[in-house]
This record gives sequence, C-alpha cells and structure tokens, in this order.
Amino acid sequence: MNAERRKIEERMHPMGKKRKKAKTEKKIRVKRSDGRKRRQRRRVADSLQACKEFWLRCGGMRVKWVVSRILREKRRQGGWIKDGFGPG
Repeated sequence: MNAERRKIEERMHPMGKKRKKAKTEKKIRVKRSDGRKRRQRRRVADSLQACKEFWLRCGGMRVKWVVSRILREKRRQGGWIKDGFGPG
C-alpha cells in the first residue's frame, strides 16, 4: 500500500496540480452510507492490456483492429466483470 501511495504522490505536481490519470484507471460512482454519491478512482485490470499486447506481438498490426473491435463489442455488452473492464 505504501508503494502505491508513493506512486500516487510522485504523480502529483508539487504545486498541487491535478494528478495524472494512470492508463488503467477509471472513475466509478460509489454510493456512500448516507445516501450521497461520490466518485472514486478504480484501477481497470491490466489483464485486458496484456491480452492486447499478446495479440499485437503474435500478429502485429493486422490483428490490432480486430482485437480492438472485439474489445469494443465486449465493452458495449457491459464489460468483462472478472477483468473489471467496462461498465459492470
């Protein structure tokens, strides 16, 4: 956890500028116990990224658009819940 916090602090600008969003982050809405909603950063699983990279490695640019199309379809359907990707 400490390392994680350090990473976040490194990303913050010394003058308190906005923190840079990691590539694997999404904002989700979380309901508080008192009924209000707040927004929370959530890491999107890297397994998706890994899968993309695997395809790129073995097939190059040719399969890139195929993979991105598959991913887009999945996202539209409501995401892979186990991977934590997309809404869901």
